[in-house]
Amino acid sequence: MQNKIFTFKQFQVQQCDQVFEIGTDALLLGSLTELSDQVHSILEVGAGTGVVSLMFAQRSKAMITAVDVNEYAVKCANLNFKNSKFSNQLFAQQLNVKDIKGNIQYDLIVSNPPFHESNKTLSIHRDLARNHANVFLNVFFSSLKEVIKSNGVVVVVIPRALRIDYVTTSLEEGFYLQKECHVFTGNGVSKRVILTFGLDKTVMYKQSEFILRDQSNNYSVMYKQLMKGYLLS
Repeated sequence: MQNKIFTFKQFQVQQCDQVFEIGTDALLLGSLTELSDQVHSILEVGAGTGVVSLMFAQRSKAMITAVDVNEYAVKCANLNFKNSKFSNQLFAQQLNVKDIKGNIQYDLIVSNPPFHESNKTLSIHRDLARNHANVFLNVFFSSLKEVIKSNGVVVVVIPRALRIDYVTTSLEEGFYLQKECHVFTGNGVSKRVILTFGLDKTVMYKQSEFILRDQSNNYSVMYKQLMKGYLLS
């Protein structure tokens, strides 16, 4: 394990070998995803260090399951869950999205899914997470449809370039785009988008924007306000 700890206001995250480090996408997913009092069960697909699940546990009483194909990520997430004051809400297990089954129906399913990047310097386990995206999208929505409640939602943060692929594939599997939030950087370019899908086609579609960095490329006031409940500074 790397001797690197990311300290939040209410929990700490040990960052581990063979597991992607905490990134802005995860922090945005953990903080921008809406959590109502009606969300009692959450599934995170792609546990990583467990930071997103921990962020959800901080602001809800929901029971949270995190799954990952990477055994090192599962060990890392469970370590961070165990060391937090939210440990009774959290559990991670090694599981491929296509193998997600069971009697549990989730109110909310979230993912910061892997997408292919040609980077041969990554370790074999981290490279597996990237290249797993080649088949990920084909089974993602069909698998989640089996374990989501009729009024539940799926929320993903992805590169904007993949938006059409996700929207098209989700529709083929009976999911409808309910919300999308475009994340803008200091140069006014949106490279990330947070998409919310549901089975209920009557939900009115909403679009929003989030400014991550200002024109000086510093974190925006909007971002600092969003993260003030989590980050120390």
